[in-house]
Amino acid sequence: MLQSEEAIPQMEADLIFDQTNLNEAENVSNRDKWTSNPLWSNLTAVKNNQVYPVNSVYWNSGGGPQAAMHMLDEVYEFYGVE
Repeated sequence: MLQSEEAIPQMEADLIFDQTNLNEAENVSNRDKWTSNPLWSNLTAVKNNQVYPVNSVYWNSGGGPQAAMHMLDEVYEFYGVE
């Protein structure tokens, strides 16, 4: 896990799945702090509008076939696959 905003360049990727739990204000505040950092805007996924919010329960805490199917449904939606 990245401990400092200085590590944002280590997040370099073609796409980013944002697993921020929107039910916890501290998590949202932390995400807002990181995404307002100038280093964030230099990431390829950010430049190409390829940052996707996902349900943290399924993507991080969930397990089993139902969570996997939900994750696949979200990926299909992101890419416009039916």
